[in-house]
Amino acid sequence: MPGMTGIELLQHIKKHNKDVIRIILTAYTEVADIIDAINKGHIYQYIVKPWVENDLLQVLDKASENFLLIRENKRLVKELEEDISKRRRMEDELRTLYKELQRLSARLIDAQENERKRIAMELHDGIGQNLIALKLQFNNFCFQLESSDKEKTQEVATIISSTLQKTLESTRSICQNLWPVVIEKFGFDLALKEFLGNFSRDYGIEIVLGSIHIQKYFSKHDQHQIYRILQEILNNIGKHSGTKKVNLNTINRADSLCIEITDFGRGFDMSSDMPNLAGSQQEKGCLGLNTIRERVIILGGTIDIQSFVEKGTRFTLLLPYSSEKQGDTK
Repeated sequence: MPGMTGIELLQHIKKHNKDVIRIILTAYTEVADIIDAINKGHIYQYIVKPWVENDLLQVLDKASENFLLIRENKRLVKELEEDISKRRRMEDELRTLYKELQRLSARLIDAQENERKRIAMELHDGIGQNLIALKLQFNNFCFQLESSDKEKTQEVATIISSTLQKTLESTRSICQNLWPVVIEKFGFDLALKEFLGNFSRDYGIEIVLGSIHIQKYFSKHDQHQIYRILQEILNNIGKHSGTKKVNLNTINRADSLCIEITDFGRGFDMSSDMPNLAGSQQEKGCLGLNTIRERVIILGGTIDIQSFVEKGTRFTLLLPYSSEKQGDTK
């Protein structure tokens, strides 16, 4: 080009079209020119006269092959970049869908809890109150009843009274399982201790209870979630572990609560039985480990399960304090 040296022309070509293969055919053999052509012009080949036609054709073939490789590499890089961008978009969509699934799961669990609460209140305020009134009336009836066969009357009265008492206790147990009203009345810690007492009586399992400080650090909503988690874990232990003792302890950290539940029962093989554990429990009417995990995730926490055959199982929960309760920990 006019006004340019050969080296400047090569630099201009490289700047505006990097893919072009630059080959110099020349009769000049100045070493400085060759060095400049290599360093500044980034030439592919420097051919000096006289050249052999076959050698020149080989150089051109290799240059053409190199040019095609460069173009193909660029195409592949572009496709790879597009694929990465597509994957990132898909990952973003999956994250969005996962968050939506978590939100819907939380709403579903809340709806279940509200329905439990409604049924529990109806049982408590309806059947429960009627049973209490009936028992009081029956006791009054027995007190005033006069019969020639007082022994027989007393026997029948005792049977009926016992049946009423069992029905009343059963109704209270159903109410407690559906919706622990005692949390609303007396707080989480007392509700948990009451549940543990009933659990120990029903399953014949000794509960070794450490310090319990939960309600101070969690909202009512989160307290109910934690209660359900502990209820499910312990009920599963009672039904499936065969243990005679359970250790339950809580550790209050700076920003979270650690809960450890350990049984000393039959345990299970983590490598093979773990996937089936939740399923078998669900078939027996329990929520299963999947729902326990879901509740833990909703609380922003984690759950770790360690089990050894014939040695027992340990559940470790790590739950961050409710945001509105954070100030109480300082």
